[in-house]
Formats: sequence, C-alpha cells, structure tokens
Amino acid sequence: LSAAAEISAGVEWFGRAADVDVLIVGRGGGSLEDLWPFNEEVVARAIVACPIPVISAVGHETDFSISDFVADTRAATPTQAAVMATPDVRDLKLAVSEMERRVETFVRGGLEVSREHIQKLLKTHALLVVKDKIRFSRDVIRRNRMQMDQRMKYQLGNLRQSVLSISKSTGPSLQIRIMNERKKLELTQRQIKELVKTRVDFGTDSWREVDFRLRKLDPTEPLSRGFTRILQQGKWVRRLVDFDAKSEHEIEWKDGKINQ
Repeated sequence: LSAAAEISAGVEWFGRAADVDVLIVGRGGGSLEDLWPFNEEVVARAIVACPIPVISAVGHETDFSISDFVADTRAATPTQAAVMATPDVRDLKLAVSEMERRVETFVRGGLEVSREHIQKLLKTHALLVVKDKIRFSRDVIRRNRMQMDQRMKYQLGNLRQSVLSISKSTGPSLQIRIMNERKKLELTQRQIKELVKTRVDFGTDSWREVDFRLRKLDPTEPLSRGFTRILQQGKWVRRLVDFDAKSEHEIEWKDGKINQ
C-alpha cells in the first residue's frame, strides 16, 4: 500500500475503535515528498469521516498540509498535539473563572450606562405623567437586571460543577468530555451576551422614547428652532385676542429677552 493509503486505513481503524477519545494524525519534520501523503485526497476524506476528534500535527510549525485544514484542529508540531490532547484541568478551571469575570463585567457595564442615562433624564424638566413613565421604565430595567443576574449565576454554576466533576473522573472518556464541556461553555457565553444585548437594547429604546416625549413637552423647545414668545405680566400670550397693545410686554428668544 502507498503511504497515503496506510494513513487513511489507520484513521478508519482508530475511528471504529471503542476506547479511543482523540486521534493525532501526523509525523515529524521532513522533506516535501515525506509530508506529501498528508495532502492526498484519500487521507483528507478519512479525516473528515472520522467520528472522533482529530488533531493534525504534520511536520514543523511552518509546514502546512491539507490534513491541517480538514481536521478538527491543527497543532504546529506532534509535541504540541500531545499537549492539546491532554489539557490540565486546572487550566480549564481558570478559563471558566476568567469567562465568568468577563461576562459579569460586560453585564454590569451595560447596566451602568443605562443607569447614567436614566439619571440625566430624571434631572430634566418634565410633567408628572412623564416622571411616572420614568419610574415605570426604571422598575422594568431593575427586574430585567435581576433576571439576567439569576440566569448568569445559574449557568456559570452549572458549568463550574461540570468542570469539578470532570476533574474527579478517570477513564478513557475524560478527553472527549472536556472537549464537550468546553463547547457548552462557549455556547453559554454567546447566549448570555445575546441576552444582555437584547435587554440593553430594550432599555435604550424605552429611554429614547421618553427623551423624545420630554423634548416635545418642553415649552422652551420651539425657541431653539428660531421661534419667539411674547409675555405680559409674566404670562405667555398665546392668542392675539389676549394681547394688550397698551401694556408693556416682553419678547423672548432662545438667547435672551427685551422689554417693549
């Protein structure tokens, strides 16, 4: 048999074995001719069809082959492949803790931005009905925050328990379980980020609506667009019939007033 045929046959044999968790396909450095079997179609198809995770480790760090691109992951050297196949459970625990810290920072950062925007809106001049709207929206955000915190703690707690369980287990299935838990961790992180984004977007849209209504209700807002107001005895004269031409009056612009 050719070298490529022997490699593909080996991949197929290990793929059918019941006690194999991960397969490393590769060899040490060599000439282009020595490494060429890993570019053959028969080897690539065998790696793609293999039911267990495959690490391609062909030659040195600068060497690339087709098997590197069809395998589940690539190692720069066979030695690195062995390290990747047997990760330290302590490193996984540290990775979980770091992801937990990043997710918490992301969530609290978004909530802090929303809180600051709320405080600015509360300082504007508004009617009582608008203030009631602000209080209602603030309660909605508080409930959303509690729901996100509870879900984040629940998900991260489950992940931590899974990693602790893996660290205590033994047997040939340890490696595949670690890979599966890593995938679950990445999926949970994406789900939490999507949930946070959805909640923050909802709060942002609500406050944009409140801000728009506040501006509509602000009696001085037309002055910023070039309009003026006439006041007599401290009151805004809204109709011509209410204007007393014989009495003093004020004309108000955005940048000041004059008496007539």
